[in-house]
Amino acid sequence: NGNDAVIITDTNLESLKVAYVNAAFTQATGYLPEEIIGQTPRILQGAKTDRAQLDRIRAALGEGRSIQVELINYRKDGSEYWVDLNIVPISDATGNLTHFVALQRDITDRKWSEKALLATQARLKYLLSSNPSVIYTCQPNRNRACTFVSENITQQLGYEIWQYLKDPHFWLDHIHPDDVSEMLEQLVRLPEVGELTCEYRFLHQDGSYRWLRDGMKLLSDRNGQPVEIIGSVVDISDRKWAENQIRESLQEKEVMLKEIHHRVKNNLQVISSLLKLQAGYIKDERILEVFKESQNRVRAMALIHEKLYQSEDLAKTDFAEYIRSLVQDLFRSYSINSRAVKLTLDVEEVRLSIDTAIPCGLIINELVSNSIKYAFSDELSGEIEIHLHSKGEDHYQLIVQDNGRGLPSDLDFRNTKSLGLQLVCNLTRQLHGEIQLEQKSGAKFIISFFEQKVRV
Repeated sequence: NGNDAVIITDTNLESLKVAYVNAAFTQATGYLPEEIIGQTPRILQGAKTDRAQLDRIRAALGEGRSIQVELINYRKDGSEYWVDLNIVPISDATGNLTHFVALQRDITDRKWSEKALLATQARLKYLLSSNPSVIYTCQPNRNRACTFVSENITQQLGYEIWQYLKDPHFWLDHIHPDDVSEMLEQLVRLPEVGELTCEYRFLHQDGSYRWLRDGMKLLSDRNGQPVEIIGSVVDISDRKWAENQIRESLQEKEVMLKEIHHRVKNNLQVISSLLKLQAGYIKDERILEVFKESQNRVRAMALIHEKLYQSEDLAKTDFAEYIRSLVQDLFRSYSINSRAVKLTLDVEEVRLSIDTAIPCGLIINELVSNSIKYAFSDELSGEIEIHLHSKGEDHYQLIVQDNGRGLPSDLDFRNTKSLGLQLVCNLTRQLHGEIQLEQKSGAKFIISFFEQKVRV
């Protein structure tokens, strides 16, 4: 009634004959008792039966001793199965050998499980070894004593596995001294956040420090108590080197670009100075005014490059600050008394690229210059207002207005011989914008425009 198959044979080693099998044998092999009794046990053997194991059995039986082996047998239908076979010699009262009793247990499922486990282990070992990351587990404490590390640590960091596992302080002792305190601060947060990614320098076996990217996850039990840290470490030294090269290259380009803005500003200032010197020889008031207007335009462009040179962001300038500086320069240029003409600035803090800032600055220069020159009589005071606000992504509205006498009612500012207004209209088109004029009390120019993308 046992679950294991029982086979009893005689002791004739030249040709063993089966004398008895139990019901479990029939169930396991498919052979009925009448089909197997009197037959040799070789009926259960086949192509995959291990001959070396059969030789061991034959030798043990010849010496009259017990033996245990694992081998492949075959059922009646030809299918193979693994068995754990125990054979015991049986003697009578006088010590004469009378029978061999074999207990045969089916271990096919176990063998398949072992085979699958071995295959899984082999695949896992290959994946861990060929992975660019070193996989590890460690204790969830300050030192992070390692409990497992993949074999590729030797390839990555030069150390043998036993070196990493033997010393509980190995990890902490090999971090760069300048990075230890920051790493310990990060580890304090691990129980709270559960997962962390850190970058630090680690001492390679060859004596150099390598940058590592360490991603770790805290594993806890059902009660929320920390059990283990599992993580992966990858060498990012090449990436760090590339980042440093890019950073140094960017710093060099920033210095070069600043120098370019500085030189452009100086060259424009030289042009402005030449215009001023040339104006000193001009007696005609109309021509002198033209020179002065040209000088102001050049200074407006030079101011953009000066602001970019002083800015941390070389791509865009602080346009609100630029407007304040520009209008103050215009007031000084025309010797305007700030008490007589009040300036009101309502300018949002926006940053514009040079492709937008220069035409926009020239527009403000022309409109404010016109207000200063023509809007107010000598004995009257007035006010000039400048408004600049964002109307959406890359969309802005600029308003320049005064409360002076306004423009002539029959003047078409879009079609006029005035160079200043022609410039304003042309520059508005350059900004893909629209311009409107209101003359309720003075002149009010409303310009909507879009930020121009920086040309590469």
